[in-house]
Amino acid sequence: DGGAPNLLAAYRFERPDANRTPEWEAARNTEWTLRIRPLFRASRRYMRKLLR
Repeated sequence: DGGAPNLLAAYRFERPDANRTPEWEAARNTEWTLRIRPLFRASRRYMRKLLR
């Protein structure tokens, strides 16, 4: 992996479409995130259900 860090971010959503709302888009499209996002490599997003 060339010494690159492996990172994981986990979020707990109250509803499965929470990351597809106008509020989510406004929060994720800040000046900083728009500047840093092109530096991300091989990023993946998965939605999973927590089983108890």
